[in-house]
Amino acid sequence: MKARVKGTTSIIDVTFDKDALNAGYPPYKAGGGIYYYPEQLVWVDNIDSAEPDYWEKLKHQYAGMAMQGILSNNELYRVISKSRNLETTIMEYATTLVNRLKEEEK
Repeated sequence: MKARVKGTTSIIDVTFDKDALNAGYPPYKAGGGIYYYPEQLVWVDNIDSAEPDYWEKLKHQYAGMAMQGILSNNELYRVISKSRNLETTIMEYATTLVNRLKEEEK
């Protein structure tokens, strides 16, 4: 089975190991003898339908952080609000940061 480890973009092959489960260990085994609990994995079949992609979640998190930063700085808030739409600016910041992180990972 293919799965993504939550919090990463890595897609891995895992197999269910009943013996590990019976011994009290995580039941899904990946290459290199690494074991995972089901809650640590997102099945590839479900990535698009059940859960937003890792990068999309990260963009939303950074958008919230950018919003907090801008709103906590009155001078920066005034400058941005006079010249641009605040929401557009925040999403541009978040999207740019996530795109740069994606490039670095490649």
